Amino acid sequence: MSGLIVGLVHKLPITERFTSELKFTASIYAEHAWEDGTHAYPAVQTVAEITGYHERSVQRYQRELVALGILIPDGKGPRGTNNYKFPLAEVDHAWKLDVKAGGDTQSPRQPATGDTDSGDTDSGDTDSGDTSVTRINQPSLSLVVISAAEIFTAYEREFGAITPMIADAINCWLDVEKIPAEWILEAMQIAVKANVRNWKYVEGILKNCKAKNVRPSLNKLEAKNANRTGNSKRTEKAVVTGDSDEAAKRINAKRRAKSGMPNLPRPGLVTV
Repeated sequence: MSGLIVGLVHKLPITERFTSELKFTASIYAEHAWEDGTHAYPAVQTVAEITGYHERSVQRYQRELVALGILIPDGKGPRGTNNYKFPLAEVDHAWKLDVKAGGDTQSPRQPATGDTDSGDTDSGDTDSGDTSVTRINQPSLSLVVISAAEIFTAYEREFGAITPMIADAINCWLDVEKIPAEWILEAMQIAVKANVRNWKYVEGILKNCKAKNVRPSLNKLEAKNANRTGNSKRTEKAVVTGDSDEAAKRINAKRRAKSGMPNLPRPGLVTV
């Protein structure tokens, strides 16, 4: 789940074209997306079960979200479902959904594939039968920016009152270090999950991420994967070592049996 993408989708204003149904559907895809906005490939059935919409309604909302530029088709997922990505862009050191729904944008309607069922009226999914090109005449969505004020609000909510020193430190990371505002929020979220509500801990995360040029959420994911790999290697080594020890014991026992030597305990071991 991507907290960043979900937050950006939630901030999109509901308009005549971007309805509450589309926003709800987009939020489900955001929950399944990675932190960089890619790999959003939930099955239509999954989205329908979560939202309560009919599957044909979900398919229709998919097409409308693609027409608005909120979802971008990106091939197929690992199980054959449609894969989408969100138009995530970094502008002025802040992450935005770069939704381009200009006057020249055209979105041909898809051929009817069962989406005109007369019984599918519970969610308003009716089709007028018009198969012409639908033109988006006016931009319907705006870019979403996470500001410094939101960082201060989040800090006060999770960490406590903001002192002038903390405020200066946050502004320094934004204006001097040129760290995106989203990075700071993600570092704060990691600190909260670790139950270390300390600004020094947040700064340590930011310093590490700046040195690697990797945002905090992705850096944490890489570290988790590295730990899993390391643990599996250690487990394999332990298994191999254990097998080798057992094999050596059996070989020594056979040698003693052939030579007629008693099977004595190893030094330092006490037998009962």
